[in-house]
Amino acid sequence: MFCAISGQAPEVPVASIKSGHVFEKALVEKYVASTGKCPVTNEPLTTSDLVELKPPPVVPPRPAGASSIPGMLALLHGEFDALM
Repeated sequence: MFCAISGQAPEVPVASIKSGHVFEKALVEKYVASTGKCPVTNEPLTTSDLVELKPPPVVPPRPAGASSIPGMLALLHGEFDALM
């Protein structure tokens, strides 16, 4: 999901109930406060028309070395050596 204003993944995503577009909360609130319109459709929009979205938690990807058995063994060996 990407912000319709910045084109980047929003830190605090909100969606317009009128148009369905997703925005970064700070950006769209600033735009709506100054114009009173949706930045994409130019239809009237208020901050009460924005609904905060709760994205699922992000799971960090495995390191490249942990994607194979030899790589995992090397990681474990390195951790063991660091402890000893």
